[in-house]
Amino acid sequence: MGYKQTSENHRNPDLKTRYYANSLNETIDEVLALTEKFGYIVINDNRNFKELLVRNSKFAMTVTFYMVSARVTAVDILVGYRGLLDFGYSKKEIISFFTALNKKLTIKRG
Repeated sequence: MGYKQTSENHRNPDLKTRYYANSLNETIDEVLALTEKFGYIVINDNRNFKELLVRNSKFAMTVTFYMVSARVTAVDILVGYRGLLDFGYSKKEIISFFTALNKKLTIKRG
């Protein structure tokens, strides 16, 4: 099982933390709606720790939310491939998920 995760200072720009000019609740709601479209089922929705754990037949994904301010939320994702060899599938899933999320939320600039 392989995995990839985003982080604040990741050397790959595709795997850097994303910032959205949306409230925490708006961001969580959009992520939940998007996970359903991606065929994930919610395993744990922990609002106290601002984490969401979902999975489907190929991936397990943890989405972590950070409330930067009342109108800015950061999102990090960890995706684990549930197969034997990853072959970059986890990275592709993160990129696909963020691409779809960027269409639903307002990206924070500068």
